[in-house]
Amino acid sequence: MIFVVLFAAGKLPAPFAPSAGWGDILVGVMALPVALAMLRFGARARPLALIWNTVGIADLVNAVALGALSAPGPLQVSAGPPTSTLMTTLPWLMIPGFLVPALMFIHLVIFYRLAKTETAAPAHPWLNGGAARSGASV
Repeated sequence: MIFVVLFAAGKLPAPFAPSAGWGDILVGVMALPVALAMLRFGARARPLALIWNTVGIADLVNAVALGALSAPGPLQVSAGPPTSTLMTTLPWLMIPGFLVPALMFIHLVIFYRLAKTETAAPAHPWLNGGAARSGASV
């Protein structure tokens, strides 16, 4: 949400800030429902998780690309202030310098896990009727 707020305050340019901000909000809001669908429906929700994960990576790539294209320099395609220069100062530098690479890594791990668990058995027997059906004693 910080990109949307900074855009509204005139500190970050369009299309970088609104696109990155609303994309982050969409992916973040959808994370919990997708995780719950995976937990409840397992492999049947896998296509939903793949779509969500792909949108998450696309959002990160889009944010980095638009940020670079709105920064002063030879790649700049948007004219005038504001520019994305604010993102090169602390504390904002933590977003492209740490948070974006960390989130990209997490999305790649999710792709790996989705590919690995495609044929695996359900990890949570308690979802299919509790401890009584799984043979565990209380």
